[in-house]
Amino acid sequence: MYPSISHALYDIFGLNVKLPVQTFGFFVAMAFIFGALVLKFNFKERYERGLIPIVVTRLVKGKKLSIKEILPNVIFGFLLGYKLFYAFWHWTDFSNNPQELIISSEGNLLGGIIFAAFSYYILYRDRKKELEEYPEEKEVEVKQPPQDLVWEITFSCALAGFVGAKVFHFLEYPETLAELFTDPSSAIFSGLTFYGGLLFGMATALYYCKKLKMRLFDLLDIAAPSLMLSYGVGRLGCHFSGDGDWGIVNNLDKPTWFNFLPDWLWAFKYPHNVNGEGVLINNCDPFWGYHCFELQEAVFPTPLYEFLACLLIFLVLFLLRNTLLKTGLIFSLYFILNGLERFAIEKIRVNVVYEWGFIQPTQAEVISLFMIIIGIIGFVFFYKRKPN
Repeated sequence: MYPSISHALYDIFGLNVKLPVQTFGFFVAMAFIFGALVLKFNFKERYERGLIPIVVTRLVKGKKLSIKEILPNVIFGFLLGYKLFYAFWHWTDFSNNPQELIISSEGNLLGGIIFAAFSYYILYRDRKKELEEYPEEKEVEVKQPPQDLVWEITFSCALAGFVGAKVFHFLEYPETLAELFTDPSSAIFSGLTFYGGLLFGMATALYYCKKLKMRLFDLLDIAAPSLMLSYGVGRLGCHFSGDGDWGIVNNLDKPTWFNFLPDWLWAFKYPHNVNGEGVLINNCDPFWGYHCFELQEAVFPTPLYEFLACLLIFLVLFLLRNTLLKTGLIFSLYFILNGLERFAIEKIRVNVVYEWGFIQPTQAEVISLFMIIIGIIGFVFFYKRKPN
């Protein structure tokens, strides 16, 4: 396993390069990038076929700079420079634990002042150029094809999704809430629950429905394949970092029908996992530091199973996007398949269970079961509904 990209470069290529990029964070970023590219393709395809309108935004040009505009830009510039300058002069510490630096109060005051001044200059320069074109305030219409807003939509939904994933993680593991005060970097940058992110992301999508003049389920239909692909790529981050999101102990003999696949796909000990869980690895290279541990017993590598399942579901949704054209069908199918995938994998995953009398479901099992039911009802409803 590779706690950071530096560990991957060292293990694969023998390069001892210190980079402040955690493996899990890298794959999360890749998940959003791949998802955004597919989303942009789907938007462009539907826009060119006349299925979704051009986006018209009304803006006021020729306004003088106000404190409300200056202050956020200057503060952001200051914080960016404050952290970047400090990271540059303390590169080794930053590359070993970037999240600790981001959360801490450590920084470089001179760097903050330089970046704050530069941020103000850029804002002032752009507004001066605008005032030359619009000496008086004037409302103008800006027209954009919807695919041009994809990165804005992705960033907004990602931010809301992160908050939702943390909220649901704290609901599932309430004992970790105290870490916000005792170990904030660990509490913020670890432990995410996908379904919380999905629900908060959908809430953000409501805002863009109004902006894009689209119905909610039209937007969700377009986004469904992207959501599935992003989730799958994110699961690779769980696997390659070894973040604890693995399966139960697997002492079963490898079945004969599985023989053509490598042993680690059946049972895996997650050596050098980012959590430092398990027993000490003999003759461990000092480069790995405190990541010289592997699980005492092999477990099911469930993140890999989920990645493969998500990739298959993504292909199904993507290939059916021009067949199931009635509003809501693709997203309803996404709900059904996503729920089935997650409900099935929960049977071999390590998770906290709820004690509900004679049944002990996990949070994900409860949510995925509701997703399956809602998806089936939605599919039948939208299928029978007359096309608009």
